[in-house]
Amino acid sequence: MRAPKKIATLAGWFSRQSYMFKACSIAGSLFLVFLILVISLASYFKLTSEQPRRIGVSFSQKQAIAYGLDWKQAYTAAMSELGITDVRLMSYWDRFEPSNNRYDFAELDFMMDSAAKNDVAVSLVVGNRQPRWPECHTPEWVYEQPAVFEEELLEYIAVVAYRYTDHPALRQFQLENEAANNSFGHCPDFNKQFFNAEYEQLAQISTKPIAIRLSNGSGVATRGPIGDKTGFSIYRHAHFPLFGRAQYWSFGYVPSFWHSARAGFMKLVYGSTPYVHELQMEPWAKGPTETATSREQYELFPPTQFRDNLNYVDTAGFTEVYMWGVEWWYWRAMAQSDPNHWLAAKQAVSEFLR
Repeated sequence: MRAPKKIATLAGWFSRQSYMFKACSIAGSLFLVFLILVISLASYFKLTSEQPRRIGVSFSQKQAIAYGLDWKQAYTAAMSELGITDVRLMSYWDRFEPSNNRYDFAELDFMMDSAAKNDVAVSLVVGNRQPRWPECHTPEWVYEQPAVFEEELLEYIAVVAYRYTDHPALRQFQLENEAANNSFGHCPDFNKQFFNAEYEQLAQISTKPIAIRLSNGSGVATRGPIGDKTGFSIYRHAHFPLFGRAQYWSFGYVPSFWHSARAGFMKLVYGSTPYVHELQMEPWAKGPTETATSREQYELFPPTQFRDNLNYVDTAGFTEVYMWGVEWWYWRAMAQSDPNHWLAAKQAVSEFLR
């Protein structure tokens, strides 16, 4: 009977304490439980991280053209010079179906075939929302007939999926890009029911893994469906609008194990394999990168940041990473006569794969 008596005594002592003491004690206990949970999930993810290591880039011919580059030349250089194992490509709807039922996949065929020749695996993004501004790449002819949007998008996704599901370079599909992110880009509001329809159709057409990245870079997926793989965006320095002005933010205060815990949650609860589908490797300036001065670009993202950012995700336990900014590295090398970022990327890839 001693234990119950001690508990009763402790309970009585606690009841006599001030409200502030009780509140702080409860808050502290909850925080301790949360911290233990985070550390446990982070440890689980690190212990179960998959091998071998893979590292790639996201390539957008639209972004390369915005820099005034020969996009084929830039893409070919990325395939042959950087030593990457993977590339994420976009199937921009407005670019490959410029008018209803008139398709032109010559550019994407070139990129897929070039990847295969260089033994580089492809993660192919499908859907309306895909990387690079304005985020959603809807054809003009669809804007003129908004009532047919969903029907036509499902048809386009099916055409792309059937065309490339058996391509030797294709490793996986990524369905949409941050589909639930209603705060960034010129896009329709997220429709969970329609997103489910996109997912079900793609899963029926192809047996390749489907990766999904629903929203921001801090939480976990809650609005489903959950893909075979879950993509994480990790940006460590950025300009965000605040009170009508672009403010610079550094996320250096976020420990790498926080991302490990998020990844551990997705893997343990949903059985989805986490990976980094966007790792910042270019400056996030106040406006378009090409409008910032060369010095400002360099200061916002010096070449040493390649190693720092890769070490950060490596410490978190990620073994599959897609770097963001290859078009910028090449542009600086070609148009700014500054190959330092291109060379730093090549060195970073080599070190990550060791």
